[in-house]
Amino acid sequence: MRITCHALLAAAVSWFAIPALAALPEAGYWSFDGELNGKPGRGLQIERQGGETVILSYYGYRPDGSATFYQASGKMAKQEIFTADLVEYKNGPALGGSIQSGEISQAVGTVTLKFDTSQSGTISLPGEPQKAISRYVYEDTKQRLHNQFSVSFFGISNHSGFIHSAKLILSLTSDGLSAELSTPDGIHCEYKGDLQREGSGFASEGQISPCNDFFNISKPLTNARFMNLKVSDDGVLSGIYRSSDDGSAPFVDYHVFGRCFYFPGAVILGTPPKLCSPKRLGLEDTAE
Repeated sequence: MRITCHALLAAAVSWFAIPALAALPEAGYWSFDGELNGKPGRGLQIERQGGETVILSYYGYRPDGSATFYQASGKMAKQEIFTADLVEYKNGPALGGSIQSGEISQAVGTVTLKFDTSQSGTISLPGEPQKAISRYVYEDTKQRLHNQFSVSFFGISNHSGFIHSAKLILSLTSDGLSAELSTPDGIHCEYKGDLQREGSGFASEGQISPCNDFFNISKPLTNARFMNLKVSDDGVLSGIYRSSDDGSAPFVDYHVFGRCFYFPGAVILGTPPKLCSPKRLGLEDTAE
């Protein structure tokens, strides 16, 4: 059956190259990699709302065992490094108490964060050696990848802004992830690789059958990798597809965007697809 794939977010793609951005942190709860043991510990809340301003909250303990929190705020430097004073507060409103404004108690020192990806990095706290941190994930959204998507690929280093559209079928296997990419004009490629968690998304590295016509290249790119692959609560697929002929540079990179869809019941010619429901994406909701 021929399926016409739509190009999502095409209006957002300009005729200019997309710059290679440094690692800006993903907002949310972050943990200390070496301290995760399933018991109450300490952690970080990193808030960033689309710009370079960061608000960091540190939840931990005093030497006497009582809980406390510190905060720091400021702008990122070089889009990957954040340095600011870590401040403790006092006299704020207590549970069940009257509303009153807190005040600065003391600045306990300087905190420095350095991010190597949007979901991982290091932190240097006052009086402590540098430690690894990562975006904390407590929900397993891997099953969302086991669907089919109408997708668009556009090149990160492609100055012309051309978009390639296709149907992408992702399947979870005992070994990792497999994929089938096909277009209305008959191009078909197959991929098989592993599957690893990457922050709140997933990464996969493996082999793809030659797909020269789709990516408009001269060499058969057989080594491929998906990076930061994720499906949102409303079924939007995003990530980066990277390939090369021998697994090393130079790489060909593409952003991938798409929408999850499925065919209810038997697939017959002319049957319109449906967008994936919350239930199909692993969210508790009404039936299909």
